[in-house]
Amino acid sequence: MFGRTRSSIIGLKIFVVLLTFVLNCNRVQRHKVLTFFFDGVPPLAGEADEGALGEEESGLEDLSAAKLAQRAKPVWYVHEPYNDCEKCHTRESGGTYSSRGNLRALVPGLCYGCHEAYTERTGFLHGPAAVGQCLFCHDPHRSRNEYLLTKPIPEQCYLCHESKQMESIANHSAESYSKCHNCHESHASSEESLLKRDWPGKTD
Repeated sequence: MFGRTRSSIIGLKIFVVLLTFVLNCNRVQRHKVLTFFFDGVPPLAGEADEGALGEEESGLEDLSAAKLAQRAKPVWYVHEPYNDCEKCHTRESGGTYSSRGNLRALVPGLCYGCHEAYTERTGFLHGPAAVGQCLFCHDPHRSRNEYLLTKPIPEQCYLCHESKQMESIANHSAESYSKCHNCHESHASSEESLLKRDWPGKTD
């Protein structure tokens, strides 16, 4: 009996400390605490990236154009069906969604319900798209990277392509080779090397 009472008191103290911290800290810290303890906490909206979130406002007149552009980026890029689980998942008998997935169809067929079926395209296909491995590059729910990529470009590309080898290719200067999607299609192209039809620097 005494042990149960003591456990209750300790639990209450922990709850009070946590509640005090959540109520008193700034919204970024509060969000971090909530996402640590609970699933399904919505992302902070209208904020910049993680680095900028912790900074104090110093006046817009003192910020560079690049800094302003960075602050305009959302914290999360969210996949449209993320707020409607039933578009991709089925419920279990108890009416809940399973952490195991319960997908309505296998990938890539599930993705092709909304997106173009790249496995049916002719021409040159990017390896992951050719075999329907959408999740190798994309997060199905949300990401801090544009296009729901699992990593920012060029890090995403370097999962398969060697960075030093890329630098050695003609027209791949230190500046240009790190912006792969400026010249290359990510999924399919009628041009060799998955080049875009009007890639920068094209001469003919």
